[in-house]
Amino acid sequence: MTISYELLWLIFKEMFPKGRYTFSEEYNRNVLSFMLVNKNWCNYFLPILWSAPFFYPLGNRISTINTYLSCLSLEQKQYLQNYGITLPSTLYDKPKYNYPTYLKELQIHILAKSIIEWCIEYDELYCHDIILRCLLELFSSKGSKIDYFEFGCMEYYSIKYNCWTKYPDTFSNINSFNFNILIKDSIKNIFKDTRHMLLSKDALYLYNFLKTLSKICNKLEFLTADFEGTLWHEPYFDHVQCSIDLGILISSQQNLQNFELIKYKGCRDACWLDSLKTHKISLSRIYFNEIEFLYCDDKLNNNNNISNSNSNNNNCNNNSNNDGKFKIETPLLDATFPKFKYVGFRSGYLEWREWVKNQHYKYNKRYNVTPKI
Repeated sequence: MTISYELLWLIFKEMFPKGRYTFSEEYNRNVLSFMLVNKNWCNYFLPILWSAPFFYPLGNRISTINTYLSCLSLEQKQYLQNYGITLPSTLYDKPKYNYPTYLKELQIHILAKSIIEWCIEYDELYCHDIILRCLLELFSSKGSKIDYFEFGCMEYYSIKYNCWTKYPDTFSNINSFNFNILIKDSIKNIFKDTRHMLLSKDALYLYNFLKTLSKICNKLEFLTADFEGTLWHEPYFDHVQCSIDLGILISSQQNLQNFELIKYKGCRDACWLDSLKTHKISLSRIYFNEIEFLYCDDKLNNNNNISNSNSNNNNCNNNSNNDGKFKIETPLLDATFPKFKYVGFRSGYLEWREWVKNQHYKYNKRYNVTPKI
């Protein structure tokens, strides 16, 4: 009796459910076990295993980078040699599978750390930027389509201990990556169908990075902005520009359905939050986790030194009362989203609860739709 692969996949999903936040090393081990059954099973499950190789790097980070480097064309390998980068001789053997094609989930911070560890292992220091560009171009040339993109913490502590003790400037190397190369014509196509995105403070405060994402990712359905670890005593204008750029990214989307904001502590009249109004038709879920509006910031609206290409942000909250004083407005308090199904928040900011009850609930009452709070 022959079991179809479709049935095998249904069994596999029931035994080892894979979710974006429940991915585990056990999942990888079980996929590897299935691949060892026979060649047909290997051909079927290998694309699943390599769809998210950076969530839990396969084997170790260095072997994952070696596998991808072996997939480079001879011209690309020669290009690396021209920069003085010597690849191990084993990487010139033709790989059995087209691994880059299977990539669906990219944790770019783990890719960057993996490249740093590879460079240290082979004593190819200070060439990490070149390898990053080559691998991203490889993914693009092989037709990779990233569905989930994550930029997490770039701190050095998740690098292997022997790496950053042997080379104390490892941390500087990590922060010297030029991630704005994502906008290059030879790379950007891998992000045109990205639907899920999670950004940490290291991405949110990276110069012009959010603007770069707004130009190459316009089909996001799920967006999470995680400000955990942000030092709010850092330069004031960094926080302001970060907020503006995040508003630009939000407004550039065509069909944003879910937005999560985590541990944001900033200005009360955050006009960038009003960029969510551009998704009145599509937005169905908002979740605020430990949000605090600490101060009223009229400079966010009136400072001419900060560039803002979003017309919605130019017009929001620029109101004053009859005395000429700046008028404080609560972000999104007057907004209505007809397709809301869920509003969640963990915050002491009680006006959000009033907004949900008094604004959104009244609107949906006529449709007999009550959001979960």
